Amino acid sequence: MKFEDVYSRRTADKLTQEQAAEILGVSVRTVRRWEDRFEADGAEGLYDRRLGKLANNRVPTDTVMEMLTLFDSKYWDYTPKHFHEKLVGTPWLHPKLQLATSDAAKPWPDPARPPTWSSSPQAAPPPDGWRDAASGRVQS
Repeated sequence: MKFEDVYSRRTADKLTQEQAAEILGVSVRTVRRWEDRFEADGAEGLYDRRLGKLANNRVPTDTVMEMLTLFDSKYWDYTPKHFHEKLVGTPWLHPKLQLATSDAAKPWPDPARPPTWSSSPQAAPPPDGWRDAASGRVQS
């Protein structure tokens, strides 16, 4: 059901905000915000204001073009992974890219470090009739 239909039922006092929120699948607070925007700006107020805006963390176009030129000319035989490893630490690599590729930002574990679940080998089951060191009893 569209917001406008729910809004018309809300203004006719056929629905509460809680019921409207349940129908639309959003919180009550979101329904209140949407109603305020709809009353102020009409249907235009309900459009996502983020669309069409440029990201704040964009890499400059010149930097991207320089990187692509290097990849196509000087490092044509590198894979993207090796090319990235070559660029990390170079002064012209964009600081935001350096931050994104730092060790602190990696969501995966360090490949040189073994995973925690396999860091200790599984102990073999004790043989039959082994002696418990703490109590000295023979276990079977």
